[in-house]
Amino acid sequence: MLEVRTVSRIEDADAVVQLHAVGLPVPEPLREAAAASGFTGETGTSCEVFTPEGRVVLVGLGATEDHLGAGSRTAEVLARLRRIALDARGLPPDRVAEFAAACCLRAWRPPVLRKHADPEDPVLAALDILLDDEPGFAAPWQAQAASVRATLWARDLVSLPSNLLTPAGFVERLAEVAALGATLEVLDA
Repeated sequence: MLEVRTVSRIEDADAVVQLHAVGLPVPEPLREAAAASGFTGETGTSCEVFTPEGRVVLVGLGATEDHLGAGSRTAEVLARLRRIALDARGLPPDRVAEFAAACCLRAWRPPVLRKHADPEDPVLAALDILLDDEPGFAAPWQAQAASVRATLWARDLVSLPSNLLTPAGFVERLAEVAALGATLEVLDA
């Protein structure tokens, strides 16, 4: 899972993400590049701008402000970067948590089962979030993060081949769930 953390200022990010809904103006330093690329803030669209301060990626929220779609699009577009930052000032904390969860889900990759990693493999590992309301973000993120961890755990299980995830190995992995209070009954054949 991506390392998700809140920050008081953006540093060491390979790119800064700004979310934009349809009809809202793009900030002045980025407006000309956004217009030249045809970026309007529609869902599923993005526009990369290289500024003297660094790489900025505008991601469209659409008219319905789809933060899940924007998070997924961000992780897709920036998959080869190590650390990205979201400037979430002015956004509701629950929507920021949705964005972060979608980034985590989209950034997941199956376990690498080869000796040498492919240099073309995505490497996105961290998301820094600059917020106005950091305490307000904790509760929605905690709920989203639990769901993301469970989803990624299940994805890991189903992506393993049967020579690695044997019945005994599967029972061992289910012990993680049993440790959380679930009842586990193993039947002998």
